[in-house]
Amino acid sequence: MKYPGIYEDRLVAWHDLRCSTLPDQDFLLEVNDFWQFAPEVKPTFDWREPQNWPDPWDLIREDDQSDLARGLGIVYTIILSGRNNLVEAATLSLCTDTAVLETNLVIVEQGKYVLNWTPREIVNINLQQLSVIRSIPAVDLVSKIR
Repeated sequence: MKYPGIYEDRLVAWHDLRCSTLPDQDFLLEVNDFWQFAPEVKPTFDWREPQNWPDPWDLIREDDQSDLARGLGIVYTIILSGRNNLVEAATLSLCTDTAVLETNLVIVEQGKYVLNWTPREIVNINLQQLSVIRSIPAVDLVSKIR
């Protein structure tokens, strides 16, 4: 799924994605792809201030997304899909696999699905290779949705 450049098109595509009846694995792949193809920019918000994170509609309004914004967008999409099994199993995590490389991943079912790693793919990686620096369960982000 291509990330639409025009806000109204993006809003419609995001709505259709959230309402998808695809099986969970296929749904997660589509969610990952939607956010992975957003133009990337430097972060405008960070982990130290989750109270200042944008709500889903502010996030979708932006055309450019940071790595953290993409992960947050993935989590918001899962929450708004109404798939409670995925909401309860998803965590937004800031991870590192080296002393310098940090990435924001959405981990579902304790690593069965890892999103925000690469486009066109949800990976199943050994989480022991990563160090989780910070994480927040998707259920804790429900309150960000107004």
